[in-house]
Amino acid sequence: MTERSRRWLRITGAAAALLVVLVVVVLLVSGGEHGPWQHFSTALIPVVEP
Repeated sequence: MTERSRRWLRITGAAAALLVVLVVVVLLVSGGEHGPWQHFSTALIPVVEP
């Protein structure tokens, strides 16, 4: 690998790692209460009684 391709790889990897860290921080700060199931009614979730 040339120095130029290694630099490009390092920058891309650092950007991806930063994005993952940012998502984790946002989830921790918001309490993790947001997600795809937040937008559905609980009436759509079947209740199984023993």
